[in-house]
Amino acid sequence: MQLLEEQLFCDLYDTLKDITTEYGEPSPAELWDEAAARWKPLLASKRPQTAVKMLGEELTEAYGERGAFLVLMILMYMLVTMFRPSEDSPYRPFCEALAAATHGHPLLKRLWEGVRQTEDEEERAGRKIGVVCSLLADARQSGEPFSLDTVEECILRYPTFELQQTALERANNLLMGTAWGTRSAKVFQKMIDKRQEQQDRQEQHNDRLAASVEKIADKPSVVIDSAQDVIADGGKKTVQIINRDKKK
Repeated sequence: MQLLEEQLFCDLYDTLKDITTEYGEPSPAELWDEAAARWKPLLASKRPQTAVKMLGEELTEAYGERGAFLVLMILMYMLVTMFRPSEDSPYRPFCEALAAATHGHPLLKRLWEGVRQTEDEEERAGRKIGVVCSLLADARQSGEPFSLDTVEECILRYPTFELQQTALERANNLLMGTAWGTRSAKVFQKMIDKRQEQQDRQEQHNDRLAASVEKIADKPSVVIDSAQDVIADGGKKTVQIINRDKKK
């Protein structure tokens, strides 16, 4: 199913499914399709506040109050994911209008917390590769503007070099023939530099840890709690074992 390749949909799905099942609302896929059909016409408006208000009224008539809320929230997640709107971004007023339209809704906290939990689970499982999602592909094909800075920023935000590589490959495939071509090599070099910095920090940490453990081994009377104050979590068990053995 194509939607399973869409990271944002996967982040939203579990919480949307719980809510839509509980209240008898349309399925997450139906709500997603509705939002996906709405974002381009919405961004074409020169009056974000009015456009969002009118859209909310139209959605309420079609889906009811809860269904309209869910579609507006999906829309806001879509825009933030695609454009990461900064203070001076032309998309920021639309995100602000959507935030105002959904503010205070009884389901807002539940949806927000559920999505955050799923995002954390996806990242821990190494599946969170949603930088160049299908929405960005749509924008590329339709000529809609999008930010290469955003793509670069998201790639570099991934915690491991392997995840960054996968995201970069997807970006290269999707954005072939655009200005991204000259940016890609620079992003890859930044990835390498970032990995080297991480490796250097880890080596420095290991050196400090080894020196601290060696010092503690020479002085078995050192209080364990004091040693733990200056040694990272990874060295605690080592410190305890050394002190225990010295006491035998």
